[in-house]
Parts: sequence; structure tokens; C-alpha cells
Amino acid sequence: MYEKVIYMDRETKQKFITEIEKIRKIIEERKLQEQTESDDLYEKFYEPEEGEPNEDVYYENFVWNRKKSNDNIKDTGDGKGFSFYYAAQVWKDDDHYTIKDKNNKEHPDNNITLGLVATENIVVVVNAELENGKIRIISAWEDVNEGHYTETYIKHKENNRKYGKNKGKREDSSTYLLIRRANNKRFFSNSKGKIIEIDELDFPFEGNFASYKGKKVFVQKVGTFEDCKKIQNIIDTYLKHSKNGFDW
Repeated sequence: MYEKVIYMDRETKQKFITEIEKIRKIIEERKLQEQTESDDLYEKFYEPEEGEPNEDVYYENFVWNRKKSNDNIKDTGDGKGFSFYYAAQVWKDDDHYTIKDKNNKEHPDNNITLGLVATENIVVVVNAELENGKIRIISAWEDVNEGHYTETYIKHKENNRKYGKNKGKREDSSTYLLIRRANNKRFFSNSKGKIIEIDELDFPFEGNFASYKGKKVFVQKVGTFEDCKKIQNIIDTYLKHSKNGFDW
């Protein structure tokens, strides 16, 4: 068996080398951009923000008091330990769930939004809808004791599964998934996120649990590659903060 040898003249070879260098430069720039974005997220999630303490901070469709957000970063053992930038990521959860804050007699119009961000704990965000359409974040914490809010969120997800929310999206073979390592009940908070195409699963899935190459996984995000990449960056930022992540 003979191998085919391709000969190039000097001009063609130089063009080939130039194109390779362009591709290499694009890859390096993309890696640098991803690292910069990761560093920015880390600062937003876990480091106090400079500026006037009582000034309002605007981020995407959200607004909050800077001092309240900075104070929330202090880990006091009650589920806090992150800023309101992190809390705002709850709305990226496909199954985030908003209910009325019935226990707040002074502000009965306040809402409570529940959802997953980077850990297995449900994030609870007290918020209010403003007249301009933005959402004011008032307070946020993780339901580390897995109490009423966790039960409410799980029931909501079960209803979504029962009535087939996002079913059409999940049957689309071009859909991407963001998966985490899991057991039969929950995913592992220290598991890195992995982006795959839906056809890569061992078999079709229902709800959030599935199998990938013989491993039990939790499907945290369903959507475009860009949608999944955003959640993966959030998870990577959390794992950098916790210093406790494991790869696939």
C-alpha cells in the first residue's frame, strides 16, 4: 500500500501556512476571551463591587442595591455567600418558578423565584416587578436545608415533566444539552458541566436524568450551544470559587 504524497509549490505552501496561523490566532483569541469572561464572572459573583454603597446596580433586566448585594457575599452559614449577579442567573434555569411571597405582609406584591444555578441547592430569590418591566432583587440565598422551597421547586419540575414542557425542543436532534454527573436522585455540585448533542445520550430522556456513555447524568440546560455555554461558564466560575471540581 502506497501513501499519496501531495507536493505544493512555494507560493501555495506559504498560503497554507498563513491560513494555519490565522486559525491558530483565532483559537488563542477565543481562549483569552473565555478566560476574561470567566474572570469577570468570578468578580461579579464573589467579590464586593466598588462604588457608592446605596446606589442601584443595573444588570440585564435586573436592578438591586449595591450594599445588599455586597453584604450577601459574606458566607454566614445560612445559604448566602454570593452576590445578586449570581442570584440573577436563576432566571436562566429552564424550570425556574415564581410564586408570591405570602409571608411578607408589608410587601405582599413581592415574588419569590426558585431555580438552579451551579450547585444542587435551590436558589431562592425575593424580588419585585417594577413599573418599567425590570426586576428588583431584594434578597437571595440557597435552600441548604432542603425545606419548603426545595419541595415546591421539585413539585413544579415534576409537573413540567408530566405535562411535557419543552418536549418539542428535547426531540430536536440539533439541540444541545449541558449535563452534570449524577446519581439516581441529584447531580453532584462539584461536577463540571459538559456540552453534548442530544443524540449522544444512550437513550431518550424524560425529565432531567439520563445516561451518557453508561454514566448517570443530570440535564441542566436544553437549548443552543451558546445557551449551554453560558451555563457552563457559570458552573466553571462556581467550581473555581469552591476549589472542589472534578472533570469527566
